[in-house]
Amino acid sequence: MPGVSYTWTETQPLGDTDHKWIMGASDNDGSVLLAGIYVGRLYLSTNSGTSWAETQPGGAANKEWYCATSDSDGSFLIVGEEWGSVYWSTNSGGSWSSAGLANKMWEDVACDADGSNIIICSWGVDPGEGRVWIYKSGAWSNVQPTGEFNVDYYWYCVTSDNDGSVLLAGCDSTLWLSTNSGTSWTEMQPEGVPSGASWQCAASNSDGSRLIVGENVGRLWISDDTGASWTETRPDGDASYSWWEVRSDSTGAYLFAGRGLGYLYVSSDYGVSWSPTTPKAGSTANGAFVLSGDGTKLLVSEYLVTGRVWIGYIESPPPIPPPPIELIVPSGFQHNEYYLYSNKAWEMAPSGVSIYTLASGVRQNAPIIVTSSGYETTSPSQPWGQTSGENKYTKVGHGYFILLEDGGYDPTAKEFSLRPDSPGKLEFNGPLNENVYIEYESGPSGYYILDSIDYNPLRAEVEGGFVHFSDVTEPTSLFLTASQSSIIADGYRRCKLTVTLFDNDFDRVPDKDIIFEVLNLLPATSGPGYYSEYGYLSPYKGTMYYIDASGQTDSVKETTNKRGEAVANYFANSYKNGIVEIKAYYLAASGIYDTVAFAQYYMSAQPFTLDISLLDSLDYLT
Repeated sequence: MPGVSYTWTETQPLGDTDHKWIMGASDNDGSVLLAGIYVGRLYLSTNSGTSWAETQPGGAANKEWYCATSDSDGSFLIVGEEWGSVYWSTNSGGSWSSAGLANKMWEDVACDADGSNIIICSWGVDPGEGRVWIYKSGAWSNVQPTGEFNVDYYWYCVTSDNDGSVLLAGCDSTLWLSTNSGTSWTEMQPEGVPSGASWQCAASNSDGSRLIVGENVGRLWISDDTGASWTETRPDGDASYSWWEVRSDSTGAYLFAGRGLGYLYVSSDYGVSWSPTTPKAGSTANGAFVLSGDGTKLLVSEYLVTGRVWIGYIESPPPIPPPPIELIVPSGFQHNEYYLYSNKAWEMAPSGVSIYTLASGVRQNAPIIVTSSGYETTSPSQPWGQTSGENKYTKVGHGYFILLEDGGYDPTAKEFSLRPDSPGKLEFNGPLNENVYIEYESGPSGYYILDSIDYNPLRAEVEGGFVHFSDVTEPTSLFLTASQSSIIADGYRRCKLTVTLFDNDFDRVPDKDIIFEVLNLLPATSGPGYYSEYGYLSPYKGTMYYIDASGQTDSVKETTNKRGEAVANYFANSYKNGIVEIKAYYLAASGIYDTVAFAQYYMSAQPFTLDISLLDSLDYLT
């Protein structure tokens, strides 16, 4: 599902004038909104921004308003000054009183669904300045998640779930999580983030299971298991930015991320995909970023450059998608990447054909079911594998149909495979004697990474909404390496590609067929060369496996020797520039489970250099 689209309308809390709008808050449905000016006043709307009225927590005076939050219905509001006091209201801003905290630089605040549990942080390194405070059971307590009560930090962000049990706090060096309302804390560190990272922003869904955090200069990270593990999400490509703010709706499906100066992004599928959004061309929105609990309203404002306030609406919000499928993974597995599927398609292959090409290309390991009458396919709303009946055809690796003693295919075995020469081309083990119905996945809706898998026996179907694994005694690990290429007398470079095949005990596996394939040819980014026809694969001891019509994509078949190794050569003209992507896979597993490796080569005109980047088992390159 792509990022959601908002329709933007300017709202004017203080008339048709520009100001430094620094902060805001919203209740669950976006009807109660709060907006504040830095060194100015606070304004409250109870009709989703149609009209506004000034509200005065600190009297009729300008204040350095900096942070605010609301409970679920907008009856409880709490606001903090950058250098000053904290005020709260229990009647939707009708009246205000001091929250009973001393003057500090209040940086961020969050509360539970009814305002009875609050977390607020301050910024500074002077004694007692950089701390976290928690309000529960009617009283404030000063906590220091790091446990160092004699050390103060620059605390930048806090967030809370709906009952105040799951709390997150980020400072200039660490990220901390509590699952017991702040009684104890655990340091969080997404894998790959250097120690000492500065955490600028954080948000939580209603039960604290889904969290999103952003680095001050770095990346965005999402957790779907209350911080036990983290996955990077990239609204704006593979780059580090200063993430100004993140927000989440109550489900964690609708997300907002802003990196200031108008670079704003929204997601409606738990951060799997993102879309840019802006209130108007040239907007430098970087002040208040507020997302309603239902995800249908988004308030943003300009701060560093004086400006306006806008509200984004979703007129007809799409249904909240189900959370990404959680894979049930046997213990002892490590690293791979799996697709989530939700784009079913159905076709009928007529009796008499032995080869049938689907309207949409099918990835090798995507779900596909072939049945005759008596076996029911599913509806669009049903998960994969929720079928019953008989007469289901079995999917096998290409070239691995059951054979009779005379070498022919067994006509009683209902088998099919995906051919390697064309996406979505099905081959049956003989002419069909009946019409068959094909239910398949015409495109993945996204993917996520598992870091706890040793090999990838991924079956081609999904049962009950979960990817189905089964024990496999076949080879389970494949590694692709390359020798340094050299220019030879015929004017070509030669690069030796070597695959090593292992079983689950990491013993080498001989006498297995390996396919080396030119996956993609890409133009050079600079220089005199070009990509067309500048290289090709050549068998070492095996045979050519397939050459496509363009002549640019070819593959060879080799067999592992007693050391479990198979070798092929790649040739390229010495005067050409370009990039080639090579794929190697275990043929018998093709389309059933992954035993795959990839390499990308950068070919440049003399002086020749070769850079190798191994990309281990990335299904999206297939």
